[in-house]
Amino acid sequence: MSFILACEILITQPTRTIKFRQVNEVTIEKSWRELADTCEIKLPKHVSVNGELTNTIEKYISVGDAVSVKLWYANSPIHEEFNGFIKSLKPNIPFEIHCEDNIYFLRKTKIKKSWKKADSVTLKQVVKYLIDQVNAQHPTARITMSGNLPEVTFSEGLVIDAGNTAATALEKIRENYGLVSYFKGKELFTGLAYQQTFGDVKYSLAWNVIENDLTYRNEDDVRLKAKAIGIRKDNQKVTVDDVGDEDGEQRTFYYYNVTDKSQLKKLAEEELKRLKFTGYEGDLTTFLYPYAEPLMVADLKDPNYGESRSGRYIVDSVKTVFSAEGGARRTVELGIKLTV
Repeated sequence: MSFILACEILITQPTRTIKFRQVNEVTIEKSWRELADTCEIKLPKHVSVNGELTNTIEKYISVGDAVSVKLWYANSPIHEEFNGFIKSLKPNIPFEIHCEDNIYFLRKTKIKKSWKKADSVTLKQVVKYLIDQVNAQHPTARITMSGNLPEVTFSEGLVIDAGNTAATALEKIRENYGLVSYFKGKELFTGLAYQQTFGDVKYSLAWNVIENDLTYRNEDDVRLKAKAIGIRKDNQKVTVDDVGDEDGEQRTFYYYNVTDKSQLKKLAEEELKRLKFTGYEGDLTTFLYPYAEPLMVADLKDPNYGESRSGRYIVDSVKTVFSAEGGARRTVELGIKLTV
């Protein structure tokens, strides 16, 4: 069976849509740990734009244009791999188009806001305010808020400094409170890592995995230590250090409305147990199919060992590379192992 690759790049402007299918390479990177999904498109010197051959693609496109990238195999369903906006253009050879998802609008939205102690603002109120500001300043953004945000209250208020953007405000919330943010389409989620998952993907090391950089480890050989930070209702922090292995790799966990140090220690110990699983760590490489994205659950089987090494893992990141010479490859990084 042969796999004939195809791609389509659509760049949408207010008055027209530009389409081209010749690329040197497309690289798409997605991770729940990062605010933005990114896409880098490299074009040949001459490219057909809406049927006309040109070597001055920069005359046709601009920063801020909407971008859709579709990749597929001939005779297979067409799949949109990336949707976002042009962040920058680099007139190199090959010509480079750098894109990011809807975080593009958050980076362009200036914010200056203070919630005082008496306000006792919630995470949902903060995120809604940021989204409202984005949509007010950029009406075409149409960002929405996930309905799955955790119940977190900033009882001591929250200050977003002058000159900050909506994006840096989310980065500040992550840095100070351990709450991650990412987009699912136009929907913005801010909350706890691994709080939600998005479907399953099946892998077999003897079937649909080209190569892997996986290590099978025993939980007893994993060395981890943790710092547990409890955030009180008044936003003051209680910290328990050095939970776990003294010589282990450092982890930091945040807990809300938990201030008892013995309880913090127990919670951190339970978190370390989840991270110190017996199973695979690392990444695997596949063709374009099956499709995968962060926070999907990877059902992994290794027929060489039967069911003893089968497991379900949350996907941490996915890097997809599509090129005229090298074909299409998807590198999938495995995260924590699920117990069921």
